[in-house]
Amino acid sequence: LVHILIGAFLDIVGSKALFPICMAPFAFETFYNDFIKVGDDPIMSVTSYKWITMMVCLLVLPSAVITPKVFQSFGLAAGAVLGNFVTGVVTIALLFIGNISPPSRASFGGFVAVMYIGFPVTVISQLSTSPMLDRLAPIDQRGYVQGIFTTLLNFGNAFAPWALGLLADTCGITVTLWIGAGFSFAAFFVNSPLLFKKEYKAPKAKKKAPKQHSTLTEEEEKVYIQKASEGVYVPARIISDINMSRIEKGDKYIINHPGCYDRDKENLNKICSEGKEDIKQLHTAIRRLLARYQSNDPALGVMIEANKTCYPPEMEEVHREIGLWFGDYLKDNGYIRPFPMQILKLMIVRSFPPLVRGGNITIDNFEETMLNISRVYYRYLQDELDAESEQRRGLRTLFRRPPRRMAPVG
Repeated sequence: LVHILIGAFLDIVGSKALFPICMAPFAFETFYNDFIKVGDDPIMSVTSYKWITMMVCLLVLPSAVITPKVFQSFGLAAGAVLGNFVTGVVTIALLFIGNISPPSRASFGGFVAVMYIGFPVTVISQLSTSPMLDRLAPIDQRGYVQGIFTTLLNFGNAFAPWALGLLADTCGITVTLWIGAGFSFAAFFVNSPLLFKKEYKAPKAKKKAPKQHSTLTEEEEKVYIQKASEGVYVPARIISDINMSRIEKGDKYIINHPGCYDRDKENLNKICSEGKEDIKQLHTAIRRLLARYQSNDPALGVMIEANKTCYPPEMEEVHREIGLWFGDYLKDNGYIRPFPMQILKLMIVRSFPPLVRGGNITIDNFEETMLNISRVYYRYLQDELDAESEQRRGLRTLFRRPPRRMAPVG
């Protein structure tokens, strides 16, 4: 995180040397003010200066068009490094053109041409920071990390022009532009190691392979389906594989019935252990689904729509069965006596926060629902996930930020 933010800050300072310092005061002094001082007609009028400056601002638009193609073809880190390097080169090129003596219409035209050609490329580095931070940060901390970057960005945009302006007054415009180019090349060298990070490289073209979610034989599948219907434990991985295969065929899901509590009550520790393993499996699957959602995978939308028609008729029966299992558990463990019902309901609501209102997952509420499920799962795996996630632990250690907790419901 610190590595990316340092590179971003250096790039901000270098970019402010290119624009606005190269335009005002450098171009304004060279092609207008110096002529006015000696009583000659300036090469650039005040109106031309205003139009040139406005058009530079509009050059962000073509940059927004080419940037996604650069990221797709070469990767986020390559876009950042390219933008840093071009910013430094364009700044030096403008410095040399502006110092051609005497200034002429040809040098003025060259100055504007280099500015217009190079500026859209320089913006790529600034547009690469947010996507890189998104890939670095855990899903539930992206707002926090982007907030840190936005704070740095706003500080740099406010501080750099003022600092460079003071430097120009003290040391001259030429020295200031050389220093600005130095900041851009410093950003280039700071960001270059990111080229070797897998997550910032261009995505590899995936070969289309025949879809084959379930590796079970037809006979094995029948055995597991029978076990699930009888309330015998079947690992979530196997249930998921079978259901992904069935959804493509348009068949109904299979549901693992809960069975009866009397059969399970002597094996609650084993059930907890099996549940934890299932949560690990499903937590990983949710991260993959969210990645597909964020990449606008059209197949995911088709799957979500198909999901609506794949629930089996016995879902209501399963709901009643789990209610009976839960009720028997409460009774066996001392909760159902002359026990205040509001307290019991409070405990249930706090233990089972809403995942999706109404129970129906759509493409509109998909991301919110997956994040809600992930937060619930995280409570049961918090210690293990904290130990496994080096990035998450690194962010908390660096900024001394306590673990995020689910807000109480109600």
